Amino acid sequence: MSKREEFSAALKESLKAKDRVATSTLRLIMAALKDRDIEARGNLRYCPCCNPW
Repeated sequence: MSKREEFSAALKESLKAKDRVATSTLRLIMAALKDRDIEARGNLRYCPCCNPW
């Protein structure tokens, strides 16, 4: 199981347990991972070969 899957499973468990601190922490971690994914993809929005408009 990857770390992302572990974080996702832990988030589901914290939601079920109504643990607000753990839920908030895990949501922040997941958001940071998504931000890094977006940065890693680069800025394709202004790429003339991908988006000619």
